[in-house]
Amino acid sequence: MESTARKLEEQIAENFMQIIYGEKYLSPVKRKRINDFWDFCHAQFWPCQNFTEAEKEKFKELIADHFICDDPNQRFVELIERAILAKRYIRRRVGRYIAKPIDWLNINFRFGLSGTARWYQELEQQRLTVPHYNEAVAFLAKAILSFCKDTDPQEIEIVRNELIENRQYDLLNMYNRAIIHFLFIN
Repeated sequence: MESTARKLEEQIAENFMQIIYGEKYLSPVKRKRINDFWDFCHAQFWPCQNFTEAEKEKFKELIADHFICDDPNQRFVELIERAILAKRYIRRRVGRYIAKPIDWLNINFRFGLSGTARWYQELEQQRLTVPHYNEAVAFLAKAILSFCKDTDPQEIEIVRNELIENRQYDLLNMYNRAIIHFLFIN
C-alpha cells in the first residue's frame, strides 16, 4: 500500500516537473536511455572521433527529441534497431557514410536517424507476414537494452554465442564494439 502511494507521488511530481520545464525535463530512465543510445551510436558510427563534453551534451539534446514517448525502453529498442539498419545500409556499398552527429541525430535531417523511421516501419510490416524476418536485429537491440539495464558478464557470452550460432557476424561486431564502449570508453 505504501509503495503504491509512493509511486503515485513520484508520478505526480514527475508530471508537475514536466509542466514546469516542458520537454526539457527528462525522467531518470529516459535520460539513461538517451545516454546509452548516444554511446551506442558513438561506438558504431564515429568510433575514431573524440567529442568535447559540450558536443556530447548537444548530441544528447538532439537524441532527446526522438524520445518523446511514454516508454523510453521501447523507444530505445526501436532506435537501436534503426541504427543497426543504418549501419547495415552503409556497409552494403562503398561510398555510403553516416553524416556527422550534429546532422544525423537532428530530428529534422531526413537523411539521418529520422530517415530510418520508414525503414523500421517497413521492417515491422514485413515481420507481420514473416514473423522471424530480421529477428537478429531485434535480438541485438533487446540485448543492448538488457546490458544497459544490468551489466551481466554472463549475458555477454550468451548473446555472443547466439549471434555466432546464427551467423550474424556483423551484429556480433556491433555488439562487441558497443560493450567495449559502454564498459571502457564512455
